Amino acid sequence: MHRRMPPAPKIYCRDSFGGLHPSVVRVAECTCELAHYDWPYVQRNKADIDRNWAQAAKSNPAFFDGIVLLSSSYRLNWSTPPGHLAMTLFATPFRNYLHWRHDGFRDSDAIDGFGSGIIRSADGAVLLIRQQPGNVNEGLYYFPGGFIDNSDVDAQGRVDIAASIAREVKEETGLGPADLVRVPGFIVTRAGPHLSVGVEFQSPLPPAALAARIERFLADECDPEVAEVSFIADELECDGIKLASYCDVLLPALL
Repeated sequence: MHRRMPPAPKIYCRDSFGGLHPSVVRVAECTCELAHYDWPYVQRNKADIDRNWAQAAKSNPAFFDGIVLLSSSYRLNWSTPPGHLAMTLFATPFRNYLHWRHDGFRDSDAIDGFGSGIIRSADGAVLLIRQQPGNVNEGLYYFPGGFIDNSDVDAQGRVDIAASIAREVKEETGLGPADLVRVPGFIVTRAGPHLSVGVEFQSPLPPAALAARIERFLADECDPEVAEVSFIADELECDGIKLASYCDVLLPALL
């Protein structure tokens, strides 16, 4: 593999996401605030949600009906280049999200907003992980990250999403501030109902050494969430692996 510097992502849509078409943009700032929201989807489907949860919890006792944060709305502001993303979050039990997911995300009243850690090795390859069986993203390759957690909310109702992503990266890969250098800004990806807020990190290690570092961490974990790590340097390397839908949109902008 030839050595190269990590490129800036291509911009697919400059002014706004303008609907649900796939888009990737880079912004300088991101603010997230928690607000109350009566999700209409839950009101319309409450009985089905409870039935679905009873079945899901029975088949997978590891599922926990804790609070997760989704997004009710977001706004991209380009008046002060290079851009600002403002996202409004709301809290909901996991069972509501799980039913929505099983229902194919067939609703426009909410957005699946989450954080993603975009980790590059020294030669610019990007890290993907595959989740262990029994988890909600079982079998999919995606960037380290996940739900914005209720514990990420401060006393004023704000979320430092960069800190949330760094926490998820540490929990899933063992990589922390001593291992990675954060690249300023955020890489925001819209893919259907999904909104990934990405933070890019640079490692000084080549892919093999960085993979070995993560695998040593996973080997020491009692119940690791990650089953496999892979470094991608070219879109052709994605052939034959099952990507989370937002990764299908984001990876071409990174490679």
